[in-house]
Amino acid sequence: MPNRAADKLYHRVNHLFAETLKGGTNAEEAWEAIRSLRGLGCQLVFDRVKAWCSSPEPTKRTRAANVLSQLRRLTKPKPPFGSTSEQVFRDESFALIARMLEHEEHLDALKAEIYAFGHLDDIGAVPLITHYVNHPSEDVRYALAFSLGSLHEHPASVAALTKLAGDPDKDVRDWAIFGLGVQGNADSEELRQLFLAHLNDPFEPARVEAVASLAKRKDARVVPMLIKTIRNTGPGRVLLEAARDLLEIDEDPPDWYAKEYIAALEAKFPEALNPDGTQHTVTSR
Repeated sequence: MPNRAADKLYHRVNHLFAETLKGGTNAEEAWEAIRSLRGLGCQLVFDRVKAWCSSPEPTKRTRAANVLSQLRRLTKPKPPFGSTSEQVFRDESFALIARMLEHEEHLDALKAEIYAFGHLDDIGAVPLITHYVNHPSEDVRYALAFSLGSLHEHPASVAALTKLAGDPDKDVRDWAIFGLGVQGNADSEELRQLFLAHLNDPFEPARVEAVASLAKRKDARVVPMLIKTIRNTGPGRVLLEAARDLLEIDEDPPDWYAKEYIAALEAKFPEALNPDGTQHTVTSR
């Protein structure tokens, strides 16, 4: 008797793989199919995507890395919060992507493979990708900053992210500062000086990440810039988290808005203000 469930799955997987090849790299239809394949997380999907890893077609290698990066399998539902899933084929996916990366020359496939390592969360990827820190494509360097931010505990990640924090591309710089300072926990006066320098970064998101990085390390030298930024732009989520880090409070106090946070910062760090009320840089507490 034919196995209708197996046949249905087979045809669905075939259809989804075909959909991943439609449109350009960022086509939404293709990404809907990629997300669906990731969520299936079955042997059939893995076997098909494994075959694509050695394809001479760059688009198939790109999609292989996209899918392999986050293969998941549904686990038992947990009412009332809905279903949960777990990542599967991680070791096998890591090995396949590492093998692809050895000879990859196509830009889209290269980016996808570097991004994949950030999702697989395996520290063994660090020595495989850090040499791309000087790649001529800002898109590749951005993918590298993303992945190293997820692998921030490795000393080589810290070194590469430190270099990328000075990247001429503003988005690469922003993500590198985020990975190094917000996701990462490395701390030294050299790193703090890097974050202090980026308080004057011409790209506003990079300045905000530098503020958050110093606040996470309880460095009071950021207080004047934090107060100024809250006054100028309002208390966004990142800035409020930075203020809470410095004030050592876990949650938003009831009815606290910009002025309450500023008042609390000024009260805790009075040296952040001159007697005439103008702000100046203070030393770390």
